[in-house]
Amino acid sequence: MPDVSSQTADAKVQYGSTAIYQALHDYVLANGLPQGQIIGKNSQTSPHLSRVDLHLEQELPGFGPTRFKVFADVENLLNLINDKYGSYRYYDNVTPVVGVACVGGSGVNGGTCPKYNYTSFTAPALRTDGRIGLWAMRIGARLEF
Repeated sequence: MPDVSSQTADAKVQYGSTAIYQALHDYVLANGLPQGQIIGKNSQTSPHLSRVDLHLEQELPGFGPTRFKVFADVENLLNLINDKYGSYRYYDNVTPVVGVACVGGSGVNGGTCPKYNYTSFTAPALRTDGRIGLWAMRIGARLEF
């Protein structure tokens, strides 16, 4: 992550425009990212997923040696209460955050790049997978002999 204390603070980085610098600067400061060093792989994570499942069961009088039970299972009870709870949210890990090109060197096949030109910046977007975070209810009855 470059030093974003000023637009010219990092000698290895130039920005395509002041708007690109400002967007990156604001993102780095808002998220407390370290400047002037490499950010460790997998050091930034998506929000945790919290789920609560509920099982209710009641035994009713049966006939003779049989037992009659009714039950209800609710998977992801938190999402039933509020659709923002118990939802699977993640950052897309294949969308590039910074468009970058090497200036004044090869930068490929192990070559060194003397300067990087940041041509775009897109802040990572938090996405929601609606299929994983859905709640479900199952109601049933059981007869045991």
